[in-house]
Amino acid sequence: MIGIPLIKIDVSEYGVDMKKIAKLPRPICSSCGLIKRYLMNKVPREMEANKIATGHHGDDFLVFFFKNIMGGNIEWIAKFTPLLKSSGKSIARIRPLFFVGNEDNEKFCNAVELPYIREELCPYINFKRKIDKSRKKWFEIINQIQKKKPDFRERMVDGIAKLAKRIYSSLEKPRECKLCGEPTNAEICGFCKLIEMSKNKK
Repeated sequence: MIGIPLIKIDVSEYGVDMKKIAKLPRPICSSCGLIKRYLMNKVPREMEANKIATGHHGDDFLVFFFKNIMGGNIEWIAKFTPLLKSSGKSIARIRPLFFVGNEDNEKFCNAVELPYIREELCPYINFKRKIDKSRKKWFEIINQIQKKKPDFRERMVDGIAKLAKRIYSSLEKPRECKLCGEPTNAEICGFCKLIEMSKNKK
């Protein structure tokens, strides 16, 4: 619609076998997210891009924040900012919709007749026990709070961004995975571990 070419990649070219990964004893959405984050950094960088823009909106980050706080994943919050600067092989990420809510985002798309996916099209949707369906419920909770406190979303997202900067400054810089050379906080990155686990699945 705006003259930007769509670039598709085949994940199998990177050793990914989704049928095997779907059978692993972990949520399929978690595995898919790990794969996407890995390739969304690797592929653009190899194409000589210096940053990537994602469509995550403010409500997404509110959900990410609450879920990671409840799960004790404090370090992950360091990434919840409108701009995540590049570091080593990790290219910069920009989030143009960081301060935009889910409902406002949908209203805008409808107003300008911008098509978007309304229904779940994932081919692994039938793996119900492994799919996290809490995102929709969290959106409902956020909207309920917003109705009672109109400035909730704006102030909460702004607070998350400030907290993220403080946490980020205390983190160690990512190193390179011993197997693939991509950025990681561990000796071997999550992507390589996932691929190795899937190889043992029939």
